Amino acid sequence: MADIESKKLEPKVEGSKRATKADDEGGLKIEYGKICCQYFVAPMGCGKTSVLKSLIRSAAAKGVYSGFLVMSPTRLSGEWDELPEEAVVSFSPESLVSIYRQIRHYKEKCHADGQKPKLRRICIILDDAMGSVNKLWQYNGGKGADPEDSFLNCFISTRHYKIDLWVTAQHYTGAPPYFRNCMNRVWIWPTSNPAVTKPLYQFVGGLCDSHKHFCEVLREATREPYSVLVVNPKAKTFEEMYTSFTPELPKPFQLNYKLPFNVF
Repeated sequence: MADIESKKLEPKVEGSKRATKADDEGGLKIEYGKICCQYFVAPMGCGKTSVLKSLIRSAAAKGVYSGFLVMSPTRLSGEWDELPEEAVVSFSPESLVSIYRQIRHYKEKCHADGQKPKLRRICIILDDAMGSVNKLWQYNGGKGADPEDSFLNCFISTRHYKIDLWVTAQHYTGAPPYFRNCMNRVWIWPTSNPAVTKPLYQFVGGLCDSHKHFCEVLREATREPYSVLVVNPKAKTFEEMYTSFTPELPKPFQLNYKLPFNVF
């Protein structure tokens, strides 16, 4: 992610406060390594994948991650040809939890041998798999399974496993509340659908004066083609919470790496 600074948007709508805009001088600061969870909310066809590719290319150039894993119901569509073939797989609760299990067993072995684990930071992208996330949230490994194989336990421990999660969804309410509340960034594409904006306002509109004001901020932040509103739910000031961001469309690229775990 380029280092960019916040500056005021041109006042095109009524409202006491507006989103700030990221530009080349330095503002939307994504501190990779500290941010574990990002949520991308947009209807189909709005360009989520293009933004994700832009972020992947930028993060790869910075050497933030040793690899990316995409879990998607459309893994054979060709949308992710920039990644190694084995890094794009179908989503299932077991396949995701098995990754955490392998890392946990590795850490346990290192502890037993008196060694320090050598973990490489990985980014896992759940791409439009939100329809299955409720199953994932309830997943506990089946009868007789290790209690630590529950996804809730894995999710709570994700930072210690050196895993960042990027989750895409067509509707904000598709994910369970605890999952949504742990997101460090929420990326929102333009929409005027109250079924989308009202739940978003309830969660990330706390520094806006009203639902109407939140919709004005969203509309103003997404005026430019491909631009999105990026929300930091934990920010204490309006300028830090709401940022308009227009990603650079990714140039052709191809990443080569080997994942440090097996995906079943």
